[in-house]
Amino acid sequence: MGIIGLGVLGRKVADIAKAFDMRVLACERLGGNTTTLASNSHGDHIERVPLDDLLQTVDVLSIHCPLTPRTDSLISTRELSLMKSSALVINTARGAIVDSSALINALETGEISGAGVDVLNLEPPTSDHPLITTKLPTLIVTPHNAWASIESRQRLVHQLADMLDAWQNGEPCNVVNP
Repeated sequence: MGIIGLGVLGRKVADIAKAFDMRVLACERLGGNTTTLASNSHGDHIERVPLDDLLQTVDVLSIHCPLTPRTDSLISTRELSLMKSSALVINTARGAIVDSSALINALETGEISGAGVDVLNLEPPTSDHPLITTKLPTLIVTPHNAWASIESRQRLVHQLADMLDAWQNGEPCNVVNP
């Protein structure tokens, strides 16, 4: 499992991958700290490697980084060509991180074996968006609304209630330590 973006969500995905006894690698921070080790949410070490090395190694690529000028079209034709033909790409971050045309081409030519996305470069998408109109059995597109489950909405209500209680009692909450 390769992870691009080892924040809260990326670390949770690393936990799940490790539960399936997968080796987990993370992409080095782009343009930032290139520490070779990171940790998942259980404190297990995760090796950070350069993007090209990550792409050539992994069977599953899971993307969780923010969209920035540096990550716009981060995964395009060249990057997809580096991957194993049996590899899967999962993008739950931002649609523009993966070039849609390059992804469709890689799936059509067999450069990669499958992709799952719940984000598109244009949201809401137009009815003629290429990822929606293509009829590839190796592509799964889902709506970007996993957060809207009943459980997630209830959790938000509980968090809001806890914050209001803390505020009324003069207690700090969600404090970020410098």
